[in-house]
Amino acid sequence: MNKLMILMLLVVAGCAVKHKRGANVDAVIETYRQNKAATETCYRQGLKEDPALNGKITLAWKVDTAGKAKNAQIMKSDLANSTVERCLLDHLNSLTFPVQAKFSPAMVEYELEFTQSKHR
Repeated sequence: MNKLMILMLLVVAGCAVKHKRGANVDAVIETYRQNKAATETCYRQGLKEDPALNGKITLAWKVDTAGKAKNAQIMKSDLANSTVERCLLDHLNSLTFPVQAKFSPAMVEYELEFTQSKHR
């Protein structure tokens, strides 16, 4: 019997922080990583629409002085799935990141790679 296992490669396993700037940016990335379950949920929603869905998405955002994501956007996506993209942006905007200094806000571009594999 085949089981579908969802694999999501995160930064530790191969995704990349494409660009980062700011005093607390590493803490911002760690906050995002700690909340990866919601990212996986977004991908699962997309798989319901397209069982063969896979690809990369690059998210970009700035963290303000209150620790909220600002100007969150999809910089690049080869998933071409608006359900996943909207879900990822909603999730990103719901997070509270470490507070940033006024003079050095965190600015991040973060690439996620979504793949699936069948295991027997």
